[in-house]
Amino acid sequence: MSTQNSPRTRTVSIRVRASPGVDDRPNRASRPDSAPVHRLASPYVLGTSVSSSMRSTTSSRMSGVSVDGASAASAVSSVMSPSNRLSRSAAHTPTSATSNSASNASRLGVAISYSRGRDDVRAESLSVSYRSLGVLSMRRDRDRERSTSDSPTAPAHHSAHSAHSIHSIHSLSPALNGVDSSPHLLPESAYASDDSLTAHSPNPFVSEYTPLLQDPLLPLPSANTHHPRGHRGHSNPILAFLASLPAVALGLLLILLDSLSYGVIVFPSPSSPNSPIPTSAPQVGVQMFLVSTIIAQLTYTFTSKFHGANGSMQIEVMPFLYLIVDSVQSNMMSAGDESVNRDAVLATIMVAISLSTILTGIVFFLLARFRLGNLVQFFPRQVLIGCIGGIGWFLMLTGVEITSKIDPEMNLGVILELFEPSKLMLWGSSLGLAVILKLFQHKIKHPLFVPIFYCIVPILFYAVVFGFGIPLQTLRELGFLFNMSGDALPYYTVWTYYNGMKGIDWRAVISTLPIQFSLIFFALLHVPINIPALGVSTNQSYDMNNELYSHGLSNFFAGVFGVPQNYLVYSNSLLVMRCGGDTQIAGFLLAVGAAALWLAGGDVIRYVPTTLIGCLIFHLGIDLLLESVVDTLHMPITRLEYVTIWSIVLVMGFFGFTEGILLGICLALLVFVLEYARESVVLESFDGGLSTVRRSIDEQEFLTQNKERVYGIQLYGFLFFGVISQVERHLENAIDASFKGNTSGLEFVVVDFHLVKGIDFSALQGLQRLKQKTDACGIQLIFCSLGKHKEAIAKSGIFDAPNMDPDSDFDIYVLEFDTVQVALEHCENQLLRFMRMKKSSPLSDTDANGAAILLDIFRKHGAMMVKSDLALSQTLNGLFSDAKVAEGEVVWDIGDSAEYLIVVRTGSLVTQVRDSAKKYKIVQSFLPGSMVGEVPFFAGVKYSTRLVASTEFTGWRMTRADFQKLSVSHPSFSVAFIQLCLRYASQ
Repeated sequence: MSTQNSPRTRTVSIRVRASPGVDDRPNRASRPDSAPVHRLASPYVLGTSVSSSMRSTTSSRMSGVSVDGASAASAVSSVMSPSNRLSRSAAHTPTSATSNSASNASRLGVAISYSRGRDDVRAESLSVSYRSLGVLSMRRDRDRERSTSDSPTAPAHHSAHSAHSIHSIHSLSPALNGVDSSPHLLPESAYASDDSLTAHSPNPFVSEYTPLLQDPLLPLPSANTHHPRGHRGHSNPILAFLASLPAVALGLLLILLDSLSYGVIVFPSPSSPNSPIPTSAPQVGVQMFLVSTIIAQLTYTFTSKFHGANGSMQIEVMPFLYLIVDSVQSNMMSAGDESVNRDAVLATIMVAISLSTILTGIVFFLLARFRLGNLVQFFPRQVLIGCIGGIGWFLMLTGVEITSKIDPEMNLGVILELFEPSKLMLWGSSLGLAVILKLFQHKIKHPLFVPIFYCIVPILFYAVVFGFGIPLQTLRELGFLFNMSGDALPYYTVWTYYNGMKGIDWRAVISTLPIQFSLIFFALLHVPINIPALGVSTNQSYDMNNELYSHGLSNFFAGVFGVPQNYLVYSNSLLVMRCGGDTQIAGFLLAVGAAALWLAGGDVIRYVPTTLIGCLIFHLGIDLLLESVVDTLHMPITRLEYVTIWSIVLVMGFFGFTEGILLGICLALLVFVLEYARESVVLESFDGGLSTVRRSIDEQEFLTQNKERVYGIQLYGFLFFGVISQVERHLENAIDASFKGNTSGLEFVVVDFHLVKGIDFSALQGLQRLKQKTDACGIQLIFCSLGKHKEAIAKSGIFDAPNMDPDSDFDIYVLEFDTVQVALEHCENQLLRFMRMKKSSPLSDTDANGAAILLDIFRKHGAMMVKSDLALSQTLNGLFSDAKVAEGEVVWDIGDSAEYLIVVRTGSLVTQVRDSAKKYKIVQSFLPGSMVGEVPFFAGVKYSTRLVASTEFTGWRMTRADFQKLSVSHPSFSVAFIQLCLRYASQ
């Protein structure tokens, strides 16, 4: 019997978040064509499950089989909240078999959601959706087969539908395997960028699994056809080779553009005719760029977790390379000295550059060896952003210099020369193209737009040139093409710059070490940005220490071959991998293609328009400057941090990169101190009324009246030079206020260090000043809960004997206790020494018994609820017996039955509990005149604490048998006695 109305479906969208601690913000500093890292919006796996369920429903309805939304309900039950999964699955299930299976799937989803983390829950719950869908389909088809097996009107194609349902279950195994094999990650199809989902699309659930489930009549693949990410592609090597060619072609285009744009500026332009930088330096710079890129590409292809990752020479280190060149020149060449061998100077420069690359690789190795992959992430973010802005400023100046052939110095003559029409046309056209590209990027978000734009620029350039018949030599003279002297250089020219290692000035090399250390420091900062961003964008797991090892390997070999640093480029890698280049074959082919470009020689640079080179440099410079000083306005950044960013950019622009980095670190520390110093380290203050010690009524009343004589504070956080003054001012104000008015003044100051994480030397000096203040006022200073800080404080001499001042009447030591309760108990005991009782306490009467003492306590406490005190006293007399316990003896332990009610006469008792370390700590103290154990005694429960005699104890006790006698003989008195004891306990 077929259904009348088709079930209604609802599209479910889920936003999936990556694991916490991974920075998924876009890394715009990597390349001008960097694609943004989107948040991961991923309803695909759920969509596949739901849509396949509804397609199965539609297919069944067409074949005359009665079905409903049970499969869809069970498919989404595992991602519902745990509180309503069972109810929803039951509400949508018509048959008992379906109800049981949906309920089981829901319970499994609930169990998983409570036993694992949130990221694991998402992956596992989607896996449950697949399994529950398959179980429902199989059981539903099996029940229908049984119900229709004897019917002559059973559809002929029903068995075919059942076979298809079983086949559909097997087709889902790739997704299940993908989830189970990586418990922290969703299947590959569960991740995509936001811009891949169109708002007008009726069904956004598009993934590599969805087309296989659109039509139940299409052949479905087996589980063996699924390839994990990074190994997808054809099993046939020839087909895999052909499939990688489009991505490899795109990667080679990016390498060619970068090498021509940034390779020509590896060396600064010759500043004088005597400069050691030869005219062939731009071609050699391109060779160095390609050699460093080839080494990086081969290394990352075979050692990185990101198969097909793109490596490149670091363009951000060029400011430091310029500083190395200037340092060597200034050390080896004096003004106007022509006797210096310029080849030796150039060889020294190359050795310094090579040494910096080798040291960079060694530092990467050490970080990986000691598994300090997260250490590089501790660098202040605002300093890094400021350095990015400084590099952007440097690239803007470099763009002006490379196009106009003028060193942009900050003087009026240079500025006027730059704005001459012939010069303005050169750098202005490049800057204009870069601005146009930025404007188009706001409208066109396709990742291939930037490479296509750079390919169109030279085409249009030569279309204009050949259209108007402009000679190429004229363009070279005007500066629109590079004017290279001589023929194209062979690929090995870069190593001729070393001059056979002759004439190297090692003192000049050593003088560049501070610059090299700055270079190494900055080169390390790209890895903790690029690697997590690429992992999030490609949904691949990574090991930061393994990536550091790969970077160490590539940089070490790059230094051995005499070329600058390299790194994994986030933007190029993401672009190529999204085009199908996420295999080792593609990565290897990209390295082979880059080697072919290197071997072909640098003659092609003669025909590259300077406008294109300038546009690339200006575009990246604008991008970095915007990220540094504009995009940060939309981030949760403080005003001081923003000032730090601007300061670094300006100092790097006018003074140098090393000075900018040092200034940034100093400002970051200053900002930290200022921000942290604004937060009070005094968590709370308290007086003497917080003690948990039980005493007699007279003593409690006295202590309540004099609780202002005790003042305590609880500190938290890190005590250092920026916050210790807060503690001093706080306590000084409290001490001064206590001596004003009619108050008797403070006698004890308690400082609780339980939540303090650390103390520096300046804070210890502040505690010494606090000690001097309390000594001068005759106040006892008490420290408690020192823990691991006790040794450092003791070494400061604060617990030493006080200085004997002949004019002072006080000789006060600083005391230390384990807990704040013990410290308060000590303060109370000292205050009670000055209490004078006008009449004898019941405790001093040797003839008194427990009943008389309790009645006296109740009377003073105002808790008497019966008319005749004498009648109650006579009734209770004889129910108490003497008790005596030696010091350290356990009266009762945790879990013992409550068999006693105890009244303390002399000595003291303490209750203890066990902490997480299985050690006993004191909870409450009981002194003479107090009652112990009344609540569990009357409640009839077991003791939750251990009672121990802290000193030798004497007193009285009432047993449960004695109380039962009272309950039988005098029920009204027993009720009144319970009420009195509980009212006393509540006070």
